[in-house]
Amino acid sequence: MMKRTPGVLATLVASALFLSGCAGTGTGSGTDVFSGQPKAEPAATTAATPEPIDGDLDGDGKLSEREKELIAKRSYTLLDGTVVPTPKQGEAIPAEIAADINTRADGMVEGMAAGSNDDELAFMKFVDDESKRLSRKIVIVAPVFDGICGCTVWTSWLTTGPVAEPTSSKEASTAAAEAFAAKTPSRYAVVVFD
Repeated sequence: MMKRTPGVLATLVASALFLSGCAGTGTGSGTDVFSGQPKAEPAATTAATPEPIDGDLDGDGKLSEREKELIAKRSYTLLDGTVVPTPKQGEAIPAEIAADINTRADGMVEGMAAGSNDDELAFMKFVDDESKRLSRKIVIVAPVFDGICGCTVWTSWLTTGPVAEPTSSKEASTAAAEAFAAKTPSRYAVVVFD
């Protein structure tokens, strides 16, 4: 059995500390052990805000298989059979697409304004489907029946919830929807249903 003396052990510990860079001036690992030169300070990095990805509906920064399929289609067929290119995220929806969506939703919007829950549910599904076709969420501006006042009011909302308080003015609801969509134009598009 070999007996180690305290001096040998101290030498081993000192050597290990020196080689690991823990010993020296007391400032930590400021000197490169092998070259004796001061270590370079790491460059400061700033986390850049990633640009929105075209076609990223849920805004998670990556494209799902469904989002990739939607990007591949990149065209929109109107009721009259005309095919128009789907706008890229951040671009305004062409007037002919907005008019087509509005025309196809006409009966449902009239039903919602009269207080029909069935029409409201059908309209919400319709808007969700159109959002997928356009690769962005539609901010709805439409008249709906308000059971509290017993009247029709204008609202701006997503299918998941309101964007602003209901008003008696189509213009005020449109302005609220446009202000909301302008915050993230790559994800939202306003369609006024009247």
